[in-house]
Parts: sequence; C-alpha cells; structure tokens
Amino acid sequence: MNLNIKEDYDRLKVIAKSITRSFNKPELTDDLVSFASEAIVRGRKATVKQLYVDFLRQEFGDSRGLSSTFKLANALEWEDYMDMEVLDSHSVDFNKIVNSFKGEDKAVLVLYYQWSLTMKEIGNVFGCSEASISIRFKEINNKLKGKFGHA
Repeated sequence: MNLNIKEDYDRLKVIAKSITRSFNKPELTDDLVSFASEAIVRGRKATVKQLYVDFLRQEFGDSRGLSSTFKLANALEWEDYMDMEVLDSHSVDFNKIVNSFKGEDKAVLVLYYQWSLTMKEIGNVFGCSEASISIRFKEINNKLKGKFGHA
C-alpha cells in the first residue's frame, strides 16, 4: 500500500469517527469509511461530511435518516464548516460568506453548501416546507449579491 494512500485512509478514518460521534452514531464509522473510500476512488469530489449525507441517503432513503440526524438546534451551533474552501468559481472564501450571516440564515448556508442537503431536507430540519426554504434561500442570495456583488 502506498504510504500516501495509507495516510489518506487513516485521516479519512479519523474524520469519519469524529463526524459519526458528533451525531451520536459511532456505530456507523466503519460503514462510512467504506462508503467514502469507494466514492472517492470512483471520483466523487466531496467533503467527508457531504459523503456522510450521501451515505445516510443510501442507508435510510431521501430524508428519513437525515431528519432524525440533523436537528435545527445543532445546525444553529455548527462551527466546523471550515473545510469548505471555495463556494464557487468566483473564489470567494466560504468562511467569509458564512460568517457574514447569523442564526438560521447561517444554518441554511451550512446545510446546503457544506452538507449538501436538499431544500426539502433542510425544510425537514427546520420543520417547514421545501417552498419556505427555497424562498429563504432566494433572500439569502439577494443578501449575497448586496454584500459580495454576486451569488
């Protein structure tokens, strides 16, 4: 086994363990590592957190596993979104964008861009409809245009 591959695999295991523990699901660590490893080998470009969401979707269906895992109170407190370096091709720092928002708007950005949840899944977290989240997301995009000149 190539030393870099082993180091990357070991790092993946540490990150997966941290994520699954933070959601009180440490029993999913090995399964997440296997799922993430396979996805990465197949060329999926994503953070381990996004792969965790993909894994939950595969294991539990579209939203069932996600709505029991992601809670609004947790989303409002998440501070570990820093591994998302760039939001889009404009090379705007994701950290700068997220920190320019507070509360639920910040949570929507983290859930959508960092965790790759759909509008429907975010609605389940917030306890509202997909349409409500879509409207809120459009409002956030308008704020982004005002703050950064694009969205």
